[in-house]
Amino acid sequence: MWISGLPAAGKTTLSIALEHELLGRARSAYRIDGDEVRRGLCGDLGFDRPSRRENVRRVAFAARMLADAGVIAIVSL
Repeated sequence: MWISGLPAAGKTTLSIALEHELLGRARSAYRIDGDEVRRGLCGDLGFDRPSRRENVRRVAFAARMLADAGVIAIVSL
């Protein structure tokens, strides 16, 4: 699941609630938050257009790996 929107629109809050709901239903789920990704996986990227495109590409790749493992990836960017 991919949640997008403007800054401070509630994406993280929504993704946390969704993850808790899915886990409560015994579903495998993992939340990928844009702020956390920027501190790690994409910490070497800026905010210019090419960097933002690469940020999305990396996150999509990580989400795909989780999905391939049977985990519902909840991405909030």
